[in-house]
Amino acid sequence: MVPNMVMIHGRDPNGLPRIIEVDAAGRLYSTIIIPAGTTVGLDAGVNSVGTIGLDAGVNNVGIVGLAAGVNNVGIVGLAAGVNNIGLVGLLAGVASIGTVGLNAGANNIGDVDVLTIAAGETHIGQMGSESVTIVVHPAVTAGIYAADDCVGGAMEFTNASRLAGGGGVIKNLLVVDDAGQDAQMELWLFDQTFTSPGDNAPWVATEADLHNLVAIITSTDGSWFDGGTPHALAVEVSQQYTCAATSLFGQLVTRGTPTFAAIDDVSVVIGLLQD
Repeated sequence: MVPNMVMIHGRDPNGLPRIIEVDAAGRLYSTIIIPAGTTVGLDAGVNSVGTIGLDAGVNNVGIVGLAAGVNNVGIVGLAAGVNNIGLVGLLAGVASIGTVGLNAGANNIGDVDVLTIAAGETHIGQMGSESVTIVVHPAVTAGIYAADDCVGGAMEFTNASRLAGGGGVIKNLLVVDDAGQDAQMELWLFDQTFTSPGDNAPWVATEADLHNLVAIITSTDGSWFDGGTPHALAVEVSQQYTCAATSLFGQLVTRGTPTFAAIDDVSVVIGLLQD
């Protein structure tokens, strides 16, 4: 057969014009010409007119052009409970469909705009205060102390701040004395490490360390309570603090002359309200 040749031009039994032609590859095909104003109806249960086959590497059938101001092609009606049309399959390694481009000056998709948050208030994540309790057990001398001695060495209250450079409020101090000595004591707190003279040595702070002092909590502001042999000191505090990193550091000092029976006789507990 000769390519691109019209072989028959006539009408089918329904009276519709029909052309039988040969395409450029020599294949025979038929074309039905539907006059203007003619309605084509599909039989019940038929949802398509023939089958469309795409050549390898071809992903669409023609181009859909929309008039200015038109954003859709017809209306898609979904049955009750149906939320999609077909399935979208992504090639291996492909994690998105298309690219989202923002106009110049646009910083969000939807209603979240981080640039409208005032400087210093760009909180994304946990907000509000959190109460924490930190317990430290300094190693003390099983023996007598002189007035103004350090009780144990330097203590670290880890995770006193949720974030580096953060802080909060010291709410209370508890000291448990298993020996029940009820000695007058002080807890010196610093926002970073300091030089401790060491356990059972006279307390002397350096000038540089005192510049990092955040609080001095004394037993005279609280009370010792008798729990049998062990006694407990309770002091209510309301002292703001800021950590250089995330820890507070402390030194327990006695202003009396307690005698402890064991190296684990003292426990120090602080309650914090973190920012």
